[in-house]
Amino acid sequence: MNKQQIANLICEKLQATDSASLELCKKFINLRYEMIWHDGLWKESLVMQTVAVPAHDHSVTLAPEFEFPVAVRCDREQVLPVDQQTLFAVDPDIFDRAGTPSRFVVLPKQDGRARLRLLETPARDCQLLVLGKRVFQPLAADDDTGALVALNNTLIAFAEYDMLERERQYAKAQTKLQEANALMEQMREVERYQTAASAQLIPGPTGTEWDAAEFGY
Repeated sequence: MNKQQIANLICEKLQATDSASLELCKKFINLRYEMIWHDGLWKESLVMQTVAVPAHDHSVTLAPEFEFPVAVRCDREQVLPVDQQTLFAVDPDIFDRAGTPSRFVVLPKQDGRARLRLLETPARDCQLLVLGKRVFQPLAADDDTGALVALNNTLIAFAEYDMLERERQYAKAQTKLQEANALMEQMREVERYQTAASAQLIPGPTGTEWDAAEFGY
């Protein structure tokens, strides 16, 4: 269902089909869609990029569609995320060492672009495969549809809750909120089931192409 269809459904159900109610409902839909998007690392919200990193360059700027990095591999070896404060406490010299990267820290965005720092600094040219959270794209047009699997029922329930609160129907709103939270948990269960049931492909030692199987997706 697109944004207009969801808004029409909710407003007809609540008998609030005036233009002001429809426009407010669309705002609620966008806000709730953003909330759901940021609630988890949904498969549809992930993006992947291959980055060539020259020797002695530890800072990596990711493509504009990245919100933040989630997992990194360097020349097919896993690079683990770590907190900068922890490193300063347990191994401060790592910031000055060159070698094979085994850790990464997430850096603040620069010019709206997600960044990460490799530790140790690469002593030679290397190739990164980065998995990250995709930047949220709102439902800008009325005919836009959400990108997540099993989204519609959850989105409808949350937006209907917001509309009920707007009408000060608090008892009905609380019941609808409980339904919305239950549907959100169902979305998480679907995601967990799909992940558990997916085949784990292990790439062989030959070949140069990397894909989602590198991360088990």
